[in-house]
Amino acid sequence: MVESYVLPLLSASKRCCSLSAARKVALEFMPNFSFSRLVIIESLPDGEFHTGTALADILTPIVADRDNRLSVHLEQVSSADAFRATLAATLRRTLDGGELPLLHIECHGNDDGLCFADYSTMDWRELYPLLREINVATRMRLLVCIAACFGAYLGQRLDLTERAAFVALLSPSTGVFPDNLFRAYSTFYREMLMTLDGDHALAQMGNANPGSPPLAFVDATYFFKLGYRRYLQKQCTPNALLNRAVAIQDRQRLQGLPIANVNEILRHLSDSEPAFFETFRDTYFMTDLFPENSARFPVMRSDVIS
Repeated sequence: MVESYVLPLLSASKRCCSLSAARKVALEFMPNFSFSRLVIIESLPDGEFHTGTALADILTPIVADRDNRLSVHLEQVSSADAFRATLAATLRRTLDGGELPLLHIECHGNDDGLCFADYSTMDWRELYPLLREINVATRMRLLVCIAACFGAYLGQRLDLTERAAFVALLSPSTGVFPDNLFRAYSTFYREMLMTLDGDHALAQMGNANPGSPPLAFVDATYFFKLGYRRYLQKQCTPNALLNRAVAIQDRQRLQGLPIANVNEILRHLSDSEPAFFETFRDTYFMTDLFPENSARFPVMRSDVIS
């Protein structure tokens, strides 16, 4: 099994855990993530500043000087198909070799998805399940960094009935100049690798481009709470519950089943909502697969609906 560092990211509430055989660190706000291999996937046209290559050039000697348990790997791809193949290879290394990747994606993007060097594209809807497979293989420890305009739009693909695609996402939510992205990410990784302090790295990243739109750092817990609140707003209001009850009656009628009383259906739907929450939570955070994730992601229904 490949050894890996475990790093804290983003302060809020404080608690201490033993996170690594090498050292103890404070775990603050979000559950820990681990990585042993920084995978930089670059797909930029010829003639442009190849920011992924420059990032690898900066970080490789830092890693080499600090510890041989970490590695930096640059993968240059030209197309969406090559990108898919690289993600598949990353998944295989994770499953077969025990590597824990931190994925950094360098290409162009818009609110629909990613655009590669040959101008082929991949929308966010396709990318999300590809990342999900890797995140499941890491037992919910995958940090994804997207150095592409509108990369934060990936988070809109959230589906509470599916596993999370990452433990956290670091990316811009608007259009950003390449130079600004390079300064931000190079600062973030350099400070993180030098100090093993994610809070400090994020703070220094924010200082790297004063006046530029900040990158969005959002963890899976935030996405889950946001998604479940939207579910309550869309599916659990009085009108929404009534519409669901009528739809259930319509299905019963089509199937030739006895038609339940609408009030009984409404009562059942209301009484079942807490159980739905637990099902969504256990699926999203993979606690049904990895029981230890219950302690890593102590999300309570009362916290979400308050």
